[in-house]
Amino acid sequence: MKPSDYLNILKESRPWILLLCINDLFFIFLAWTAYPETFRLLVGIMIVFSIASIILGMLYAWKGKENQDKVFYDFFRQPSWEHEHELIKTIGELHKEKVKVVSHMEDVPIVSDKKALQFIFTQIFVNAAKYSNEKIDSFIWLKTGFDSSNNRYYLRIWDNGMGVLNSDLPFHFRQRIYRR
Repeated sequence: MKPSDYLNILKESRPWILLLCINDLFFIFLAWTAYPETFRLLVGIMIVFSIASIILGMLYAWKGKENQDKVFYDFFRQPSWEHEHELIKTIGELHKEKVKVVSHMEDVPIVSDKKALQFIFTQIFVNAAKYSNEKIDSFIWLKTGFDSSNNRYYLRIWDNGMGVLNSDLPFHFRQRIYRR
């Protein structure tokens, strides 16, 4: 794992760590008032358990991140057979309509489930073929990368199609497909 991965795991674990620290402060206050003679022993044990809880929480967040990343890599390396036919068919339609697909794909994790990614790419290709303009050279440009200013990975998709009406945008970006 890279050092930036540890920072991301810490950021994802921040609410758990904050809650644990608030709980620890409350415990220290209670131990100090109720058991002044064994205060040091109680606080020492609490600190050991708190550190262990933070490490376990970070491992839990890291494991969840690994599972999310696996979906992206499985999709591109081993697509499912049931949806692969649809993707291949739409790519064939793109060639018939002379729509060029330009991709600059870096090896970055995209967080989504397999069916959602297949649905997204299929819809992009189907719409590009359906709404291509014969008067211009149609294209779709796919790019992945890391935005260091926002500390996020991204998948950008551009085309020179006719676009989507502003009134239709809420229907395209549903919470179940796109997440922050």
